[in-house]
Amino acid sequence: MRRFFGSRPALGRWAIGLLALTLVALGGLLGSRWQESLRWKLATAMHQAFVARDVAAMERLYDWTDVDAATRARVRLIILQEFELPVLEVAPLPTPPPDLSALVDFRPNLVPTGVIRVIHDTPDRLSSEFLIGKAGFAEYRLINLVPAK
Repeated sequence: MRRFFGSRPALGRWAIGLLALTLVALGGLLGSRWQESLRWKLATAMHQAFVARDVAAMERLYDWTDVDAATRARVRLIILQEFELPVLEVAPLPTPPPDLSALVDFRPNLVPTGVIRVIHDTPDRLSSEFLIGKAGFAEYRLINLVPAK
């Protein structure tokens, strides 16, 4: 092999470049699949909390950084209202999160990286969308909007 590449140095550089490009592409593909599986893990946990109507389990899915008691109580009320409707489907959306630059008085407590949509089992298919963000290396959490400082 060395004799083959040694006699054709340009071919050897092409082969090394092609191998490097293949490894980078494979790494990117595996990384994106892993991130997608983490988003689906959060969506599955949300679906289980909705089916069980488990408020504590749903609250554990949120990131509570910088959230005061009054906001936490409002989020709990929203969770209880969401539990009133049966759930048909919970899934992460393949679209980027919405632009929140128009928010003046509030900011997300995590950097938004995606959205999870909950479709309710009603005749008109009511739906809700929850912002998600990365909370650490291998975990996604639901985002709360907190007062801007």
